[in-house]
Amino acid sequence: MSYELCVAGGLGHIRRTRRSSAGIQVSESPWLRIGQAKRLWEDLLDGRAR
Repeated sequence: MSYELCVAGGLGHIRRTRRSSAGIQVSESPWLRIGQAKRLWEDLLDGRAR
């Protein structure tokens, strides 16, 4: 599983990519203001995101 912080035009979201024998599954958080997206990213890295 991999995560990406995607940022464009003052907005951001987090993309999760899961690879398995069944294929690739991509899911994304909603687009957020960059400050909110960065806080979500930090929570993910610290293990606090849900």
